[in-house]
Amino acid sequence: MPPDSPFRRGTSLNPFRSKESFVQSPSLTRRQAFEAEQATQASATSKSWFRGSRQSQGGMLQKKGSGMPNRQNDVQLTLEEEIEYWKNQNQQQEVELQELEHSLGEKSKESSDLQARWNLENFKYNLLVDMWAMRVLDNEQLSTRT
Repeated sequence: MPPDSPFRRGTSLNPFRSKESFVQSPSLTRRQAFEAEQATQASATSKSWFRGSRQSQGGMLQKKGSGMPNRQNDVQLTLEEEIEYWKNQNQQQEVELQELEHSLGEKSKESSDLQARWNLENFKYNLLVDMWAMRVLDNEQLSTRT
């Protein structure tokens, strides 16, 4: 998520009071904390809009004759930027996933080759041990006959 995104988790528009401080307060229930958070966000949003509109030399209204600020375009642009950011993140993760799947396939093939080699070496070892045991037994039988 972009660092300057207004949609980050755990952010509060009130710089003096964070969401965590509401939740950690023992005197507030979860519902009261949620309502208090909504109230602080609403008041901070209206204050920042008021400051922004005064600085834009448009006064309180951005469009003549309109009683509402043109916030829908701003929100839509922010959401489009957010969507574009996540699309880019998704593409990067797809590339990383393909690379990991490729390396996993190589490691899997290498592992199966090593397993087959170990099985062969283990078979040879056990065969040699069995042959040696047979030779020892044959030598004992020959020595007892004579």
